Amino acid sequence: MITKNEWWSTPIWEINTNFDEYFNLCFKNELLNLIGASEHNKSVDIWTIDSDYCTQLKNKIYEMMNLVLPEHFSNYHELKPFISNGWVNQQKPGQSFPLHSHGESVMACVYYIEAYENSGDLLVVDPRGSAVWDLNVENGVNSVKYKRIEPKTGKMVLFPSYILHSVEENKSDKTRISIATNIHIPTKYYTNDR
Repeated sequence: MITKNEWWSTPIWEINTNFDEYFNLCFKNELLNLIGASEHNKSVDIWTIDSDYCTQLKNKIYEMMNLVLPEHFSNYHELKPFISNGWVNQQKPGQSFPLHSHGESVMACVYYIEAYENSGDLLVVDPRGSAVWDLNVENGVNSVKYKRIEPKTGKMVLFPSYILHSVEENKSDKTRISIATNIHIPTKYYTNDR
């Protein structure tokens, strides 16, 4: 099942991958054995790991890209977007992740291997700045400039890389584990000699 959120005329997809608990448990154990238990390990590109689980997730990301992105990129098949680097994020109880973007890529993707209630929502920020086009209210505050995406084990979120986003504090008593990855287009499309 795919939910397309067109907040601010910017598509953000929440995707139920149907990867089950067993898949995620095996994937987590395999990754932690291969890369260690550091909380945020960008030094290991998981797509270089020769593993059935990495391959299955990578194939699922490509499947979802091919399903949803052509509608928003008129020349999607010509551009041939590709998954570049992928890394493991581990947020222990009490940890959060600051506001950032993936500006060097075209799209960003996160997959939740292990997520629990109150383990920290993904907050995606309205790219229109201070424009007041809607009155999103949270905790009595008008014009809140972000939307929440609740992490769930097996969920994938796909969004344009220019969207500023952060992760709230993990208020659960367990570590939230996710895979983040960037999606690029070939550099020849950034040059004038196309």
